[in-house]
Amino acid sequence: MLPRLLLFLGLLMVFSGEEGRMVQAAVISIDFSSEWFKVALVKPGVPMEIVLNKESKRKTAAIVAFRNEERLFSDHASTAAVKYPKSAYSYLQLLIGLSYDNPLVAKYKEWFPYHDIRKDEERGTILFRHDENTDFTPEELLGMLFNHSRELAQDYAGTNIRDVIITIPAFFNQAQRRAVISAAQLVGLNVLQLMTDGAAVALNYGLYRQASFNTTPFYIMFFDMGSTNTIATIAEFKKTQVREGSQAHIHPQVRVKGVGFDRTLGGLEMEMRLRDHLAQIFMSQHKTEGKITESPRAMAKLLKEAKRVKKVLSANTEIYSQVEGLFEDIDFKAKVTRVEFEEMCSDLFDRLAGPVEQALRVADITLGEIESVVLVGGGTRVPKVQELLLKAVKKTELGRNINTDEAAALGAVYQGASHTKLFRVKKFIVKDANVYPIQVSFDKQNTDAEGKPYTKSVTRTLFSSGNQYPQKKVLTFNRYSSDFKFDVFYGDVDFLSQQERESVGHHNITEVHLGEIEKALSDNPEGSPSGIKVHFRMDDSGLLALDSAESLFEYPQLEEESTFSKLKNAFSNLFGGSEEEEGKNKTEGESKETETGKEETGKEDKPTGEETLKEADKEKGGDPPTEDKREQDSGESNKKETEASNEGMTKEDTPSDSDNDTPTKGDTASDNDTTAKEDIPSDNDDTPTKEESPSTDDDTPTKEDSPDDKGTSSDDNEENVPPSQEEEEEEINEPTAPASNASTLNVSSSVNGTSPNNASANATAKESKDTAKMRTVKVNLTSVVTQLDLHDLSDKGREISVTKLKWLQQRDEEKRLNEMAKNTLESHIFETQDKMYSEEVNIHSTEEERSSILDALKTTGEWLEDDGYEAATEIYQQKYRELKRLSRPVFRRLKEALKRPKLIQDLIIGLNRSYAMILYMRNMSEDIFTEVEIKTLEDLTMETLKWYKETEELQNSTKPYEDPIMLCSDIEDKTAKLSREMMYLVNKARNYRPPKPKTSKSKSNSTKTESGKNKTKTADPEDVSNTTEYPSDSPGSDDTLPPDFNEELPPPPTDSETEKEPPSKNEKEKEESSEEPEVLTLPPAADGEEAHGEL
Repeated sequence: MLPRLLLFLGLLMVFSGEEGRMVQAAVISIDFSSEWFKVALVKPGVPMEIVLNKESKRKTAAIVAFRNEERLFSDHASTAAVKYPKSAYSYLQLLIGLSYDNPLVAKYKEWFPYHDIRKDEERGTILFRHDENTDFTPEELLGMLFNHSRELAQDYAGTNIRDVIITIPAFFNQAQRRAVISAAQLVGLNVLQLMTDGAAVALNYGLYRQASFNTTPFYIMFFDMGSTNTIATIAEFKKTQVREGSQAHIHPQVRVKGVGFDRTLGGLEMEMRLRDHLAQIFMSQHKTEGKITESPRAMAKLLKEAKRVKKVLSANTEIYSQVEGLFEDIDFKAKVTRVEFEEMCSDLFDRLAGPVEQALRVADITLGEIESVVLVGGGTRVPKVQELLLKAVKKTELGRNINTDEAAALGAVYQGASHTKLFRVKKFIVKDANVYPIQVSFDKQNTDAEGKPYTKSVTRTLFSSGNQYPQKKVLTFNRYSSDFKFDVFYGDVDFLSQQERESVGHHNITEVHLGEIEKALSDNPEGSPSGIKVHFRMDDSGLLALDSAESLFEYPQLEEESTFSKLKNAFSNLFGGSEEEEGKNKTEGESKETETGKEETGKEDKPTGEETLKEADKEKGGDPPTEDKREQDSGESNKKETEASNEGMTKEDTPSDSDNDTPTKGDTASDNDTTAKEDIPSDNDDTPTKEESPSTDDDTPTKEDSPDDKGTSSDDNEENVPPSQEEEEEEINEPTAPASNASTLNVSSSVNGTSPNNASANATAKESKDTAKMRTVKVNLTSVVTQLDLHDLSDKGREISVTKLKWLQQRDEEKRLNEMAKNTLESHIFETQDKMYSEEVNIHSTEEERSSILDALKTTGEWLEDDGYEAATEIYQQKYRELKRLSRPVFRRLKEALKRPKLIQDLIIGLNRSYAMILYMRNMSEDIFTEVEIKTLEDLTMETLKWYKETEELQNSTKPYEDPIMLCSDIEDKTAKLSREMMYLVNKARNYRPPKPKTSKSKSNSTKTESGKNKTKTADPEDVSNTTEYPSDSPGSDDTLPPDFNEELPPPPTDSETEKEPPSKNEKEKEESSEEPEVLTLPPAADGEEAHGEL
């Protein structure tokens, strides 16, 4: 039973994880950048380490090259990229998830004109034409790099790895994120999460400083200049209170407040300009027949040299650039100064302040609130970049206290460890920020003043720029009685530059069709339709998904009034009126108050959502409150919001739609507006929601409130969020249908369970004997989502890609096995030739044997250098087996001769112990062992001794170059048999319990027994062994004992040892179950990095 329990617990640990995802014992993170990638690993015994590649380097070039039907990676790929640039593919981050007409694709073709890039007519993306029969998509090439990263980690960890966290730039849109996940899935990787570079670096930064956190937030800016892009990330660090179950816990938190970026500003652009500068110098120095700019190999050499020159100029003011045989066998040498380099990149340096300003604008904070600006990425090592950045952020110094190359990988792998329960990881809450606003548009049928129908386009914002994720939102439609569709697209991106807006790609994301609405209405004829709810989710990877769509119907639920309630009403009627009358008067009063509010509102223009928010702020006095002010006044604001939600919302509190056919500012309700006005719905879908009184105006939307009356919880006030969920659910409502339309009437439930749409009906229900309550029935609808931005791989296309990658992997494996077999054969030839001339081999072999072996080795070596250099794997293995067969007898004799003395010594020691044990058992006073057991050990000992003497005599008469008689395997077998037999007897003696003495009835008998015990004397083993006599053929005879069989016998076990109770089964299970998951400890802080706190 216990082994099965342990096996079950082991499987439970292996397959445990968040959201039912299978997480294995080891997790890796891949810091996926344009020029390099870094891999970090966490597994039991390996806490957060950077994986070394085959060259023992901590970062690997993100290049995959092809040469002679072989894929090359790492340094081999970098070397091949210079000699054969057409067959080497790099900087794939620039192209992943982009359409062919994207401006970044044209930029890539300008940088690398020797690649044959074509359009994929089926998906609209790009294809690399490798040869006449082979095309590669960016997903396939990226999948090769991911698989190579996994192989490096598996070799380092010694275990299979499937789970991975991948870092991506924050500006990746929905199509690019899906393409990265698709690339990983092509090679069988399970992507636990896509994590932005800024969030991963901020997490790594906070891990070592969490001891200094408190509830007061502070802000750090991470300025990351990489090879192809520059990103400024503002992160907020603090400790926040989160409710987990029934208890509240305080955890450290990092939240991305704002992101600014320039996706074409990076080190590669500087290197390209330096490459072109070197090419111009070469053309001015030498007159050649062809143009160097048209030679892919020459330009690849100059690009490699430009990388080296840029790196050296970061520490020196000048350098001589040298390339041997650059073009047409002409050597190149030129002097380059730092001043020249800064002049050719001056316009790039002027763009450094752009990402900083954009991040501050999105985060809505000032430079004075930024405590420190930390440098990340290799591009920040350029002195001019640091100089201008220091002026832009107005700081005295820049932070250099993290590892610029490895911070993202280490932060991501810590996040990966939190996805599994194999490690006890201290919870560190990470909240990322959405960059592009996401909106929903749909058509609505309306009528003008003359009663003519017209179609109006309505837009609602799902996720605004800067919204935190993971998060859930609900969109409610109230006027549709048949199937309809709506579009999901990127909203206003005017905060980006013109170049960035063009690089975003297609603004349309998906088109959603909702079906089976008429069927739901026909199946629920007695229910009152209360809207259609569509549930959206932005997961921790920043991917938008439609979880479900459902149509809601409300039914009256009759419950008989209890006897206690009847008695209570009777006493109420007797002493001061009934509850029904009080409820009726209260309901009529609320109805009159609502009508009065409607009349007053009708005299004014209908405000939009943004105007409503501004008016509400003005009523409070002053400008809209900042986040810090919201947090300081959280208690007061929550109280006011709770009172507002209890009183209900009038038409003035709800945004109205404009009469224009195109979406206007009034049609678009931002997410911040929604957050300020709406509560988070309860997670319990079976609980009916509380709805406010709908207006009779056709264009007035309803606001649907949460059953929780404790107030709203926004992204800016997280400490007041009652639930401990990371995904906050918000609700966005669509305008309600007219009250006269019975088929789409939105029937709501008030707090006391009655409908607020009809006051007289409520009074009638109150007067009845039964109390009317409403129950909500949900009917699932079908939803068909069509991708509009970038078509994902079809099932057939995915199958083709997987087959192609598997075939390439199999071909690489065959190549590896062929190289291994050839190297094994070659190594055996050299090693055997050296051993044939050694003295030991000469003793244990004949001249004829040595000559035969040396001739075979020479013949095979000559064949390997000539015809066998590219032979098949099977031929190498056959040659190796033939050589091993010739040399095996010689090396077996040598091995036997070297190993035999030690084994003989072990056998003699075993015989000594066996003799001593036989003497001990024969002279024991207690009957622990039977005669059969003693006799068995005696027979085995005599048999072993006889075999030893006979075989030793034969072995001594055998020549060293002859096959041995006494084999090492036989000696080991004899020794093992003796050991097993003695171990059995020792265990029996250890577990022996002497019988308890019988209690005598009379006192005299008891005294006699005690006196008899005192006279009993235990025999001393040494005295017995000295006095016992054996016959000449017995085990105790001195003639049969070798001269060195004199090992002393260990003392017998004491009474305390023999009477010690063995541990009980419960104690064993308690000890085994006390094993805890491995505690994940942080590695030492990097150089210059402060270490604060521990896990």
